[in-house]
Amino acid sequence: MARLTARLVWVAVLAVLSAGAVTLGNGELLDDFPYDLPQMRIISKQNPNLSLTARDETVVLAKTDFNDTSQVWFQDDRSIGTLGTDDGCRKPFALVNINIITSTAQAIVPPDDGSLPVKLGPYSPFHCVQLSTLWTKSRPVSGFSTIRMFSDDSRAFNGLEGTGKEGTVIGILPTDGVNPNVQWKIVDFSHA
Repeated sequence: MARLTARLVWVAVLAVLSAGAVTLGNGELLDDFPYDLPQMRIISKQNPNLSLTARDETVVLAKTDFNDTSQVWFQDDRSIGTLGTDDGCRKPFALVNINIITSTAQAIVPPDDGSLPVKLGPYSPFHCVQLSTLWTKSRPVSGFSTIRMFSDDSRAFNGLEGTGKEGTVIGILPTDGVNPNVQWKIVDFSHA
């Protein structure tokens, strides 16, 4: 069923492209993104029934819905080149969502204004990939890892206010990696 849904999403994407809604060369949809990357979702150890979801330029937890493309993420480690190490944990990657409505790729980026919530920013793997868009994973414990900033691995994804409920905003805070609201698993989107 998930594969059928994914195919229908791509049919919709192609319809948008054929209508001329996407301008080539501006970091928009098919022009600048390697679609051979697997579609992933990111779940919280605190509540595995919730997935990271792109909502209004930020990221929140929402009930997993395999028809919701705002829950589809691409873990792009191919556009990074040889940056970092490849020990399975420190290999940097960008977490990218394709916004079907605006036909753009958006990466999760840390806040740059002193606030806590992560934000979504424009992303193109063929232009200079900013260090601020890169993340790493800690070694997994029981299948879950912290997702840390590549440029400052003391700071990691955090379900703000320590909660794992629908609508919880995802932020970046210093972490010891122990609490379930800072432990995540990146899984195949069709994985139930």
